[in-house]
Order: sequence, then structure tokens, then C-alpha cells
Amino acid sequence: MQSFVPMRMIDFLCYCGAIEGRFTHFPSVSLLPSPTVFVFSHPNHELAVYGLVQRVKPWMIFLTDGGGEDRVEQTRQGLARIGLLDRALFLNHAEKEFYTRLLQRDVAYFQGVADQVREILREKGPACVCSDAMEFYNPVHDLAIPITRSALAGLSGWTHYEVPLVHQVPTRDASETYLVQRLPVVLQDGSKVHALNDAELEAKVSARDGVYTILADQFGTALTDLSRDHLGHEVLGETPASGMREPGAAYVLRYEWRAHLLLEEGTIREAITLDGHFRPVAEGLLSRAA
Repeated sequence: MQSFVPMRMIDFLCYCGAIEGRFTHFPSVSLLPSPTVFVFSHPNHELAVYGLVQRVKPWMIFLTDGGGEDRVEQTRQGLARIGLLDRALFLNHAEKEFYTRLLQRDVAYFQGVADQVREILREKGPACVCSDAMEFYNPVHDLAIPITRSALAGLSGWTHYEVPLVHQVPTRDASETYLVQRLPVVLQDGSKVHALNDAELEAKVSARDGVYTILADQFGTALTDLSRDHLGHEVLGETPASGMREPGAAYVLRYEWRAHLLLEEGTIREAITLDGHFRPVAEGLLSRAA
């Protein structure tokens, strides 16, 4: 029996009630300042902002392999299609190692990852940095913000945004409802929305259907049936000022209840929890950024 099994987006396939975000009052996006750097926990996350990266042409840092070379290769293919493969920087940490080090509360390991990011940021001198959002769906996704904040310590002249991927929405009846690539309503103030032009949208739809097959297999219709209107509006949110946020009215602590379920089933031996594992690591990283 394995000591830990990563929680993957494949779980979305058996969830009901996936919903789309609607745009009624968002401000128009202004192009991000140059240079911009994106920090993704996994390859393939760039699909969430595939139009924006075509416009901005940022540097992109991928912290882990996403669980295997296949995901890295699909990111390479996806970025090559839009002429941005040379802007990708793969740190190639094994995804499984991130989970193991979280269970060990190994702050020093993650500080080492932040140091790698820091060297890149020093070289690129970004005016803007965007990281995977802290959404409590997957703890590795959530590490992107504290790792980035630690890496930015001592640097100046930057703004920091988050890229929403997927989160479980609190409901009164405890049903499982998920929001894909959208911010909770309570966090929409201060968000930025990039409206894709026709060429950007066509490239994104083509890449989703022809390149990012692993994501399509994991998400199923939650990804493949997203409307063109949904795909054609990409969202960035403001990161929490402290670098840390709490679940509650906006987010369900999904990875924790899911891990406890796997424990009960005997699938894993130890669960990553917010207070027992993630918070000590995040706070250790953020202490350098304070």
C-alpha cells in the first residue's frame, strides 16, 4: 500500500454540478507589464491562460513534472504551436516528491525550490508574476503562491496575480459543485479578465482538443464542453496580501476531505492536511517574504 496517492483532477469526472462563471461587471484587462513570468505547479496549467500567454509572451516556470513526462511533452507541444516553447523553463521536480515533502513538512526542500525560482526572477526582472491560485483543491497547486512569494523576497517593482484553475464551491446541501478557471464571487473585485481575439481563441480550442489530451481525459466534459465564451475570457485574481488564505465562504477544503476518504478506504496511509502539513510549509516559505 502506498504511503500517499496524489489527488488528481480525474476525480472531477464523477462530480456533479460543474458550473460556468459568468461575466457581468469585470473591468477590462489591460495587458500585463513586460516582462511577465508565470509560475505553474504543473505542466498543462498554461491552457487556462493560453490566450493571454500568446498576447504577453511571458516566461513560464513549471515547478514539477505533473506526474510524468507525458504531461511535460504535451506542454512542449502546446507552447511550440504558438511559438513560445523557448519561453518555458522546466524545473522537473517529481510531483510525487512534492507530496512526500509536504507530508514531511520539509520547509528546507521547498525553500530550495523557491531559490531556483528566485534565480530565474533575478535574471528576468519581472514587473509582473502570476502563479497558480490557492484554491484548496490540490496542495501542490496551492504551493505556487508561497513559493513565488519566497522567491520574490528582496526583489522590487513587481505585482503578483493568481491563475484560477478549479475549486469546490461551498453549497448548502453539501453537494459537490466545482468552478473551472474562475474566481469565487467574493474575490472578483480587483480581478483582471483577458478577452481573447479570434485567433487566440481558435488556437486555444485547437490545442485543448488536439494537444492537451491528458487534461481532457482527467476533466472529461468539465473541460471539453466549456463554451467558447468561457474559454474566450481568461481570469487573473489578486493574490492574498499575506500569501496565505483560508477556506470557508469561498472555498471548500477539498484536498483534506478527499484524503480522509482515501484513508478510510485504505488507499493511503497518511493524509496531507491544511494545518498539519500545508500551513507549516507555507508559513516557513512566507517567513522569508515578510
